[in-house]
Amino acid sequence: MGNDVIARNHISLPTFGAELFTYLKDNNDHESFTASMRLKDVLSEHLKREINSWFVVPALPELDRTLLRRITNSLLSAGVNGSKRTKDALSELRLEAGNMSKPMDLNDATEYLRDWSRDFRSAKGFLDHQYKCINSFLRVQKTTNDETVRQLLKQEIRNLSDFKDWQIILEKYWDQKGIVKPNLRNSYENIFHSFMASFDEEIQNDGYPSYLDQHWQRYLDPSAIEISLNSFNKQSKRIKNSEDLTIRPSFEIDLRIEDGKIFYQVLCNSLNDFQASELRFKLALGISKNPDFAELKFSVSLIYADVPIIMIRTDGMSDEVELSRMVTLLEELIEKSKLPG
Repeated sequence: MGNDVIARNHISLPTFGAELFTYLKDNNDHESFTASMRLKDVLSEHLKREINSWFVVPALPELDRTLLRRITNSLLSAGVNGSKRTKDALSELRLEAGNMSKPMDLNDATEYLRDWSRDFRSAKGFLDHQYKCINSFLRVQKTTNDETVRQLLKQEIRNLSDFKDWQIILEKYWDQKGIVKPNLRNSYENIFHSFMASFDEEIQNDGYPSYLDQHWQRYLDPSAIEISLNSFNKQSKRIKNSEDLTIRPSFEIDLRIEDGKIFYQVLCNSLNDFQASELRFKLALGISKNPDFAELKFSVSLIYADVPIIMIRTDGMSDEVELSRMVTLLEELIEKSKLPG
């Protein structure tokens, strides 16, 4: 037993609908997050090569992993706010004509990289849409004053057949009560079907990560994927041979803003489950004591996966300035909560 590996996002049968809702939600959260991280890794690899090609110096000392990740995250953020974040991040580079083989000022660099990364934003948009459509079905569990939802919550799931029956009831309810526009319903339903079809007889979901990767990679040049995967394989061999684990940062943060909500996921690469649980408590406590968050609804949850993931969900702001301020406050709180004590 000591050598057995516990499957990620595991659920034991028989179970009940209430637990199944949570399990499916955590599964969607985790797979969406990890697929986004794989996309970011590909973008980071190409971004580093692209920016270094602008300069005479072969490798920029200021383009460390932290700044590279900041620029990467900003490039995957759409709209005016994304452009502003890209410009702010690029301002830390020394864009001086004497150092550059491809001269450009800050505005030129921002505009160039935003256009250069357009396909990556499309790939991220696919992942965000996939996540949103699946979540639309799973959110119905919150409507506990409805008899059909109560039935779904208490229904016993003993095997795959029960799972499929439960899915049919859920889809019929969503079709009757969902608030999605009629012209989008088929898209939502097809995406949810693909997600649910990826579960096996034990209601485990090993096929969905491959499904996501195959689809987001279609937005990119195939040669870009191949080059990045070759680079990652070489890096993995170096890590394995030298046992140098410092290449991977202690924390990685994924941000999603959707339907007036902010979703923060903190990947705790260097923490065990107990340490991540302590960090989750510190984050929840810090949020509860911060007067800027007094009027907002928050949840801070912990997902036990390959590495622990802390998920923060909160109401967003409709105004872009307020939204940017809220994101900054969350980032500061996360950094503060990482400190000991």
